[in-house]
Amino acid sequence: MTRRKRYITILVLIVCAGALLIGYQLALQMRRYLIKQDDAISARNTRLVDATREIETNEPYVEKWDRIKGFQDELVEERQNDFTAYLQSLATQSNIVYEILDPLSGQPMDEAPQFQVLKFKLKFSTDLEQLVQFLAQLDSSERLLRVENPRITSKQRSGYGSIGRFLTQRQHTVLTVTVTVAIPAAPALVEAVQRDVLP
Repeated sequence: MTRRKRYITILVLIVCAGALLIGYQLALQMRRYLIKQDDAISARNTRLVDATREIETNEPYVEKWDRIKGFQDELVEERQNDFTAYLQSLATQSNIVYEILDPLSGQPMDEAPQFQVLKFKLKFSTDLEQLVQFLAQLDSSERLLRVENPRITSKQRSGYGSIGRFLTQRQHTVLTVTVTVAIPAAPALVEAVQRDVLP
């Protein structure tokens, strides 16, 4: 082999080695890139799964809001009359006779000043069973409401009951309850617009 051929052979070997080294580096970079992309896809999939779970968790609340958000389109007087009738129906079912202590007035809601809040301060006397029934019906209502500042005092009273043919004196507990039920109402601006639009 001549010197010239030897140089050419060495040069070809060097070029091949360089190409192999470059190819190896490119393969490493590609592998790192693919690993990085795989990690990014896994992280996005995790966030997507978490978001899907959160949506599924919140879906009942969204559906409930869709059912009760109509209060935004009602006038304050309509809200007052409707909710007063609702409270009366609950009281009738629970055998409760209540009175409203304070006059109703719209006030800005603390959590959302763009809305008004109507507060019904109720006072009534009842027993424990009727009170539990009344509050359970409020709690299970589809209406948007909040029970505030409940105060309960108890007093023992005597009464007579019959056991067979005998009349006997019994003690029973009477609860005096004061509670405020708050409901949201349309913003004052919306109400003013509705008053101008409605005949």
